[in-house]
Amino acid sequence: MFLLGFSFCKVQEYTPIDYPKGQIIFGSGGGITGAVNETFIFDNGNVFSKNGLDTNYVALKTLKSQVVEQVFSNVEFLNLKETEVNKPGNMYNFIRIKDKDVDHQIVWSGQDAVSKEITKFYAILKHLTTVEKQSNN
Repeated sequence: MFLLGFSFCKVQEYTPIDYPKGQIIFGSGGGITGAVNETFIFDNGNVFSKNGLDTNYVALKTLKSQVVEQVFSNVEFLNLKETEVNKPGNMYNFIRIKDKDVDHQIVWSGQDAVSKEITKFYAILKHLTTVEKQSNN
């Protein structure tokens, strides 16, 4: 008789709440409803979003490893873990850096509240995580 040993591995699925490694969270919030739109970039490239008052996380896409490495190295280059800005207004933007050792957030309202480098980095994050709409041609 011939026996084969099979190893059944369960792929661990994480949500932004319980992901144990590095992630960059960014988005905007405020206004009459106080709703917050958040996008999460995991250090493995997975991207999730949570919009407004919805409690569900939506998987958007997976970024290439080279892109993820560059984004996370920009966090270090821009010194975002040590940048102290907490200037929310009625409508605000934020970037949050989270890993096993750090949970740091930068919050601002208006372009002049943070450096041009931070506003550019925020724009890059938005661009990288935008899902292209498919045309029905």
